[in-house]
Amino acid sequence: MVLYRSEKLKILHRLAICVSLGLSTACQQSGETAASPTPTTEQQAEADWASHMEKAWQETRKAVESLAPIKDKVTTGAQEEYSKLFGMEYHVVELDASESAQAMEEELLKLGKERWDCFHIMESEDKLRLICKRRPETWLRHIGRLAPLMPIP
Repeated sequence: MVLYRSEKLKILHRLAICVSLGLSTACQQSGETAASPTPTTEQQAEADWASHMEKAWQETRKAVESLAPIKDKVTTGAQEEYSKLFGMEYHVVELDASESAQAMEEELLKLGKERWDCFHIMESEDKLRLICKRRPETWLRHIGRLAPLMPIP
């Protein structure tokens, strides 16, 4: 059983598997693999490739159509995740200027564990304002690392 951190990740993982299944199923049904077809002639190779692609397209279309009831949810979720790729979150922390260096270091370590990057300090008479930023958390940043883990049927 696979555990997902969010329903969006679960839906998009299923879609990726469906697309993968659609492409590999079409190739497996003909008894060949997409990576190493053995055409006898150039025209036969083109015909075989077109046949493979048509079968893959049909299987993929069926898989995508099975997701139709949740299409809006998937679309909205994907748009939200995509917009996070280019955004930033900001956070302002106020500290007493009289705090010890160790207390400030502990606060900075705590912020660092939460992925905050403090890039500016504003001083007033008795306060320090730390201005921090971070990229919003999105599973899209991890796609490159997850691709090798995708199952190949």
